[in-house]
Amino acid sequence: MSYSNYSDIAARGIIESAKQGKMIGAVSALPSASDCNGCTILFNGVFYYSNGTTWTEVAIHGMDTAEFKGTFDVVADLGLTTSATPAQVAAVLNARAFTPAPTNNDYCFVFYDYASDPGNINKYERYKFSATSWAYEFTLNNSSFTAEQWAAINSGITDSKVVTYDGYNAKISGLESEVETKQRKISSVSVKVPISGGVVRVDGMTDSALVWVSPAPSSMEAYSAAGCYCTEQATDSLTFTVKKDAEAEMTVNVAWAV
Repeated sequence: MSYSNYSDIAARGIIESAKQGKMIGAVSALPSASDCNGCTILFNGVFYYSNGTTWTEVAIHGMDTAEFKGTFDVVADLGLTTSATPAQVAAVLNARAFTPAPTNNDYCFVFYDYASDPGNINKYERYKFSATSWAYEFTLNNSSFTAEQWAAINSGITDSKVVTYDGYNAKISGLESEVETKQRKISSVSVKVPISGGVVRVDGMTDSALVWVSPAPSSMEAYSAAGCYCTEQATDSLTFTVKKDAEAEMTVNVAWAV
């Protein structure tokens, strides 16, 4: 119940000239102390008692009010970092000057802004003043999600997309395995081809392998001038034919897949 002034209080019969010691509800302005002799009033969260002459702030036994003391940015207002511990925050709050001074059950919030650290989410910590000091109570907006989970949440992923991606992932994995398998089966070697061509030993060659032959840079001119080319493949061998004898023995690079 709230009363705006003495007239409002008197109109409700709360103050009677012959009676004192009344407990009056909250008021938006203190009435004249002489009009409220012996009364206790709650004004701006504080109890005041009138002795008929002046109002005096009083503490009501067994009753504590809780006043909000503000929200403070852990960096900008408290001069700490976003990795500050509750003990560090409490120490700064205890050293901070509040007007009026905090009393039992007063509380405040400390804000942690992780805008530059996507791996964390912003949070508020509540601190409570008990007896003579500030102490941490609890955290709001905190989460047990990991940074990877938050990244997934913010990506717009859905269960249907997960199924689709998992399917593609299996196909990609299978393709990677196939490529790796084929890569492991590709062999290569450099061989010497006589000036007149002929059969050259190539260990591991088969009659069904895929074969690539190319002259080494040092034999490119001789290879081309002789019209050299591979005409047959067999187990452990390749046959090279020339249109005319080469100027010198030719080095040929051979690669094959089985």
